[in-house]
Amino acid sequence: MKRTPLKRKTPLRKRSKQSPKVMARDRRFYNACWTRDDWKCQVCGEIADDVHHLWHKGAFPEWRWVLENGVSLCRVHHSQAEADLYYLNQFGIDRDAVRDDFMQNIGTIID
Repeated sequence: MKRTPLKRKTPLRKRSKQSPKVMARDRRFYNACWTRDDWKCQVCGEIADDVHHLWHKGAFPEWRWVLENGVSLCRVHHSQAEADLYYLNQFGIDRDAVRDDFMQNIGTIID
């Protein structure tokens, strides 16, 4: 009896819906945030794995690549920050101050 290979129901890797230009700009934004924060989580000081957008990039697309809108976090603190909008306030990272700064002087937009 001949065996047929199993077919995967889902692909091994999801294809991104973003264009290569957007993905490259995201990568530059993440690298700029990590460099600014010395590659450390701004909550615990461990190595940062992720960059959290203080103001969600879907809701505020014009702030997506504003350097002040990103904060370097480890995976643990990033997941906590995603779950609770005001979680970072207790560590001195104030979303409202970032918004006010941005409104006054546009911020550093990563191209």
